[in-house]
Amino acid sequence: MVPSTEHERFKARIGRLIEAMTCELEIPITSGGSTTFKSKLLKKGLEPDECYWVAHARAVWKLTDFVFGRDPAPDLAIEVEVTETAVRRLGIYASLGIPEVWRWRKGKLVFLELADGEYDEIGKSRAFPFLTPEPIVRFIAEANKAPDETAWIRKFTAWVRAEFGGKK
Repeated sequence: MVPSTEHERFKARIGRLIEAMTCELEIPITSGGSTTFKSKLLKKGLEPDECYWVAHARAVWKLTDFVFGRDPAPDLAIEVEVTETAVRRLGIYASLGIPEVWRWRKGKLVFLELADGEYDEIGKSRAFPFLTPEPIVRFIAEANKAPDETAWIRKFTAWVRAEFGGKK
């Protein structure tokens, strides 16, 4: 299935916010985009809309080929739901050991944490413990009010700097 413009726009915007925030706060990450993750042993796999290594950023920074079981799973996966729900995909994420999933659906963002083989909603991100879904939702909602994406990201970066004390 070919992703829609709406789907791609939301996944890119969430990704841009994560990348701008981590750059401003000097948090090392390694992005994995929509890399296919599969386990031959589990006979399962999927492609997240976006994914990031945070705790394991430096461990995978130079990898050119991810091998399930050898390399750490991404610390965070992003799922944008425009036409279908990702609920059935959560079981696959769990079997692959992805510790956190952010689900965007109909203007709402929930953070989910893997615990005892299932995902539970959490109030703050595991990967970014200072962050709640609210500012991400607010900035996504404000995106179309900005004259362009660069101006929108600059506004978000200024907010990150003011709120969390980014780069000096």
